[in-house]
Formats: sequence, structure tokens, C-alpha cells
Amino acid sequence: MLLLGYPKSGNTWIAYMISYIFNTVYDDYDAPGIHPKRESIRKYVKGGLLHESFEDKLGRVLKTHKKNIELSDEKVVYIVRDPRDVMVSYFFYKKNVGLNDENMQLDQFIVENLPAWVEHVSAWKGRADAIIRYEDATEMQFDCFLKLCNDLDVSVDESVIKAADDVFSFKNMSNREKGDEDNASFYRKGVVGDWKTYFSASDNEYIESHAGELMRELEY
Repeated sequence: MLLLGYPKSGNTWIAYMISYIFNTVYDDYDAPGIHPKRESIRKYVKGGLLHESFEDKLGRVLKTHKKNIELSDEKVVYIVRDPRDVMVSYFFYKKNVGLNDENMQLDQFIVENLPAWVEHVSAWKGRADAIIRYEDATEMQFDCFLKLCNDLDVSVDESVIKAADDVFSFKNMSNREKGDEDNASFYRKGVVGDWKTYFSASDNEYIESHAGELMRELEY
């Protein structure tokens, strides 16, 4: 099973959730190996748990950001997130790891990166067996993953879905409360709507003119 999404759309966290719920092995499609590095998390995403496994039916959970992949019979789960929050999260991530010019501002970053988001989402939204909105996974977690099970035609004990919420809570993943910002962390803030803190009126106008139709299609 491939789990795809544009960077900073909650892909890693959701992949962990899915791996746990389906009791399957998680790995990175682009860089196979020991993932995640933290044993406290890794022990939950490598299969072999006590609840029922669906690995025979669904295969491993392989996360990737690639736009072009030739598919055979893999199930595809696509992750989408409000592009305004994606741009903010991606901006701070790249700034933290030194991939942005130190003088780059958010408005310039949006202009340079939003087209890639539109292209990525447009390429995959019609090819996926299931689509998960980051916001639904965050705010309506149980219903979101129960729907995923239905979309993939598997029956998972509801207690497993509820347990995943505790195992992969923002606090367990980051050692901080949700909303407690750390720009140096991979899990920076964990909130929905953070773009409202950073966007200018012109940023909003640019997003609307270049991605508004697609956003409305995705109910943003």
C-alpha cells in the first residue's frame, strides 16, 4: 500500500497511524531502512502486534512524496492538507534545515512552491483508493480512520482505532502539547489553521487565484 502526499501534509504521522491500525510494516518508499529512528515509535509500526494484521491483504505501508509512480495492484492512500498550512509548515521546515535562502520571505516561498502542490494533488486525487484530509485525521480522528477501513474494505476492531489516537498523539510524538511551537522540530506545532497567523491579504489572494478551485473541491 502506497501512502502519498505533498511534503508537510501529515504524511509521516498518518502513515504511522495506518501501519498501527492495520498491523503492517511501515517503511519509506524512497529510502528503505530503519524507520522511524525512535524505538518508542518504531515498535508500533513494524507489525507483529497483538491485534489482527491486514498485511497479507494490503501489503506494507510505504510512504512517499513522489509525484510519478507506476502502479501495479497497490492500494493508494492520498493525504491532502490545506495548502495554506502546508506552505507555512514547509517554509519553516526548509528554513530550519537550511534549504531556503536566509532572506526568503513567506510570500516568495508561496509563489515558488504552491504550483508544485497543485500539480501533486491534481496528479493523484483521481487515482487514489482513499483520500485522507489531514484536518479530518486531526479533528475527527476516529471517524476518519473508520472511513479509511471502509474504503479499503477491511474490518478493524474499533478499539484499535481508538488506541492509535493515544499511541500517536502529538504529545507522544513531540514531547510537547499541541500548539506549543518548536520551529526546530519535525513536528512543529500540530494545529489546523496556523496559516492565519502568518498570511497577508496578498498571500490569501495569490492562493485563491492559483489554487482556489482545487481547494473548494477538497472542501477547504
